[in-house]
Amino acid sequence: MSKNRLRQDVGSERRYVVAFNRDRDGYQLPLALHEAGMLEELVTDYYHPDDGAGLGFPWLKHRRVDGLPSRRVTGSAKAFLIQAYSRVRARSGGDWSSVVDSALSRKAANAASRTASDLLLYSQYAQEAFCDPRLLGRRKGLFVFHPHYALITELLMRDFERYPICRWSVESEGDISDSRRRDRLDVECSLADFVLCASSFTKRSLVHHGIDAARIGVVPYGATPSLVPRRVSGPGAPAQFLFVGQGIQRKGLHHLLMAWRAAKLSNARLRVVCARLDPGFASLLDQPGIDVSSAVSREELNRLYADAHVFVMPSLVEGFGLVYLEALSAGCYIIATPNTGVPDLALAPSTFSDVEPGNIEQLTEAIVHAAHLHSSRSIEHERIAADSRNHTWPDFRRGVVASLHAFSRLTLADGSATPVAVGSE
Repeated sequence: MSKNRLRQDVGSERRYVVAFNRDRDGYQLPLALHEAGMLEELVTDYYHPDDGAGLGFPWLKHRRVDGLPSRRVTGSAKAFLIQAYSRVRARSGGDWSSVVDSALSRKAANAASRTASDLLLYSQYAQEAFCDPRLLGRRKGLFVFHPHYALITELLMRDFERYPICRWSVESEGDISDSRRRDRLDVECSLADFVLCASSFTKRSLVHHGIDAARIGVVPYGATPSLVPRRVSGPGAPAQFLFVGQGIQRKGLHHLLMAWRAAKLSNARLRVVCARLDPGFASLLDQPGIDVSSAVSREELNRLYADAHVFVMPSLVEGFGLVYLEALSAGCYIIATPNTGVPDLALAPSTFSDVEPGNIEQLTEAIVHAAHLHSSRSIEHERIAADSRNHTWPDFRRGVVASLHAFSRLTLADGSATPVAVGSE
């Protein structure tokens, strides 16, 4: 029996192989397991080594996180080189992502088989590993970072019927058009013993698809507190609204722009930051009080958060929405919908407005109300920023570990008895 296998069988904690591509969620999931002594191995395309002597490309140096040593990570040269080649040959077409997904999943299966470990894999990187006959009886966890496509399709198509200007967004929507991704997610969900996700909305989408709610855990994301000091606004200063996200249907930008026009605010400005914009929304942007940026640096974005009084992103669909936490950490009042991670943050009522997705009238009222709060100096920016420190990445990591312990006694989906490590009683 190998040393790794012996440690798995008699250790006080189950150990997991994690897999995903690139730097998903800043490596916080595998870091959570490593801190708890539960990480066997992270399988990914590339992770920058501890000694800094990895590949010399500047754009790869962020591919690591403090606290997760590179000895716990196995890279996939195949996955990395395929992606590098696909970037060079971008105009040639081809579905390279499917090859990368499968390669990482098979590598994760090999690692779990070799070490007798369980699996906690991100969606899209689990199918081959979950189907591997060598892993019968191993616990199979799935982290779903995006709502299920079935509910997404319903919501977006219903909105499209009301607002045909979204045609470009609908036609470029991968959750609707990519049958391979849809089929892959369905297989993974059907084989998973338990599922973790970052919002109750994502959980609702999975239950809508038929997954047992008792097998789904919700662990809200965290954020790093803002270190940029707020700029103090004097009496009578315009209310600064901020939108940060893709300028597409699922983010509700068209709803926001319609509501902004209806609000007719005389002393307010809206800054829209979006690297990608639905052409159908261009005419809506042409109205007083709106400034548009196609892309900004991280430093400039932090400054925009710190200068904003209100952050508004009325999403139709959001797996969580880290931008909400980033805005809260800067002290912004929030306008959001229930189809995001905001309801999972248990915010004080004075911190945000909750609007029905696609309800222009409600959104208009929320915008007018937020502008009034600003003009009356009723937004407690410092308190909002302080309260946001209740939602940090360490909180997320502790939540992940707690959820794994909670799911430790589930009967496995393959019908075998749940393996329990000695000392885990």
